Amino acid sequence: MTWNKSSSYKKMDTCSFKIAAAIFSYWTVSTGMVFVNKQLVQLTPKDLSLFIVWFQCVFGALCLYLISQLSRNWNGNIGPSLYLHKHHLIQRDMIISSITFISALTFNSVLLKYISISFYQIARSLTIIFVIVLSAIVLQQKVGLRVLLACVLIILGFYIGVHEEIQQYGLQVVGVFYGGVTSFFSALSSTVCKKCQKENSVSSLQLTYIVFTIGCIILTPLVLVTSQLESALYLQVDQTYFWCLLFLSGLCCLLVGWISTLQITLTSPLTYIISTNSKSVIQTLLAVFWNKEAKNLFWWLGNVFVLSGIVLYAIFNHKESQKSDKERFIQKTNCSGIEKKR
Repeated sequence: MTWNKSSSYKKMDTCSFKIAAAIFSYWTVSTGMVFVNKQLVQLTPKDLSLFIVWFQCVFGALCLYLISQLSRNWNGNIGPSLYLHKHHLIQRDMIISSITFISALTFNSVLLKYISISFYQIARSLTIIFVIVLSAIVLQQKVGLRVLLACVLIILGFYIGVHEEIQQYGLQVVGVFYGGVTSFFSALSSTVCKKCQKENSVSSLQLTYIVFTIGCIILTPLVLVTSQLESALYLQVDQTYFWCLLFLSGLCCLLVGWISTLQITLTSPLTYIISTNSKSVIQTLLAVFWNKEAKNLFWWLGNVFVLSGIVLYAIFNHKESQKSDKERFIQKTNCSGIEKKR
């Protein structure tokens, strides 16, 4: 059997292109979603975080249902093949994946009510810290000194940024709390999503369809009990503008949900978190220049520390992955050699 070098290079180029396209798409759509959701929470004086996430889930589930029906009617020539079995809705892993995803979206909506978009990067910077902690507790992975150094930089940047935002720009402490909670559920969601998809052998779009459907089932009674649906229908705001924003938010959520799971599938939960934080840097700059905000040196220093910690962690993790891959390759080669001798 001969090894086709040119064919291997083509496969690598195709894979790299898919990863780059997924990351760029995520940056674009996710940034747009943050700005749209910020407009929504500013437009509504009442807390409608559950309603907004419920609407996003309903919108996403209906769109994917229509795609699945079109695909069936046209023998799969239009859109990907999607299916939804009853056992998906009661499967433990799917329910946990949906709950963590919904929780991340809900707390993110609440968070935007208390912070500016320019502070979003620092408010969500603890996500990587939670990824490391969850990996150490759940997966029993060892945490090296270099990783701890990256964590120290992120935490230091978080502290400086929060201190400056509170002292200089009047940030409410509750905003810091919701930032931490959102970071935790984002880290948990990305980890659970990867595990769930691998164990159940479903595509990224298929998992998004299941998560949105379970989200509709879970959130419907909550939206009714809290009267958020009724409040949304009788808001004293420009209804046309509100519903246009809501539909745009639903579309963004559908794309973000799909692209997020696709990005995790093509890379890893850690790469997804790094991509999210890198996107937040661009988002921060856009928000500062768009809103013409004046930030002092220490505020920017906090952002620099956070970004430095993320970059260092990415480098250390990449080196560890290469080392592990090399060890597995040597072990596999040695096993093959022993079998040949036998």
